[in-house]
Amino acid sequence: MSKTPPDLKPLLARCRRMLGCDTVRLSTPGGTMFLVMGFRRNTRDDAGQWRDEHGRPADFDYVAEQTVASGETPEQLLASVEEYLEHLSMSPREHLEKILLLAQGAGQ
Repeated sequence: MSKTPPDLKPLLARCRRMLGCDTVRLSTPGGTMFLVMGFRRNTRDDAGQWRDEHGRPADFDYVAEQTVASGETPEQLLASVEEYLEHLSMSPREHLEKILLLAQGAGQ
């Protein structure tokens, strides 16, 4: 597992605060940075979902992760996080209107 370069640690701390998550990390396949955010969870929070081989509830801690942003540069990554947060605040109608507006602009 690779370590986060020291020059990116402030960026990751900022992204973590912006997203309100428990963990953030970078994955960089092919040179593109992907921001992975995580929330600490316990299987007790997921009733009935986790069982051991004998059918008993299995209780353990884990981090639920999802990739939410990407970029070639730190600036692009931060812009991607901001766009993700913008999308979270939108209603389905606002999403559709934005998509239609972008499609109209692309057709010109």
